[in-house]
Amino acid sequence: MVSMELITPEQKEAILAEQSRLKKSGEQEKKGPLFSIDVSKDTMTAWVKIDPEKKGRITLEQIKSEMKSKGIVHGMCSDALIQCHLESNITRFVGARADYSQKLCQARDLTSFMDKDLTEQGEKRKGDLLVQENAIWHMDPQKNIYGKITSDLSGTDFTVRCGSDTRRSKEKTCILAAKTGIPAISVERHLGNVQNSVSRFRFPDLPQRQRK
Repeated sequence: MVSMELITPEQKEAILAEQSRLKKSGEQEKKGPLFSIDVSKDTMTAWVKIDPEKKGRITLEQIKSEMKSKGIVHGMCSDALIQCHLESNITRFVGARADYSQKLCQARDLTSFMDKDLTEQGEKRKGDLLVQENAIWHMDPQKNIYGKITSDLSGTDFTVRCGSDTRRSKEKTCILAAKTGIPAISVERHLGNVQNSVSRFRFPDLPQRQRK
């Protein structure tokens, strides 16, 4: 184009400089972080958040190394669980959690009704009580994911969380069946009430009470 006198040599240099700048900018964007580690306000949970465009490129060792560099030393999820999340291309999952669930269950007097008043098919009916806990509770300080003792424990989440086909009661102290199904709980303590559950969760350390 210079030879054809459509642009001057100075304009050519300006265009090349701009193209080089855009190329470098694009390279920097591509070299951005593959994932981030987000820690909850109570420092009890670390979430792994993966860039959707870069999923499939992160390894287990990268995640473990990043959490270690952030000082996370307690409550790390098992290698098998993290690897399962990666292979399933899940872009947000728990990488570490200080699990004080059993103590929290006891402090809140969590009671399971999941094995009570079942149908002949082993199901809970719509509206049946699944679990119940006290709204007022107290628990001693616990160790967070940094290995430090803290009393900043979240009381906003239900000890067992609502999953598929369940709902919270109006007073927020119970989980009820939103439809007829078999109750089961996931590794993330999400309680579901579905037809095709593969397992049943029990609270072995807590009394199994009859519904009044």
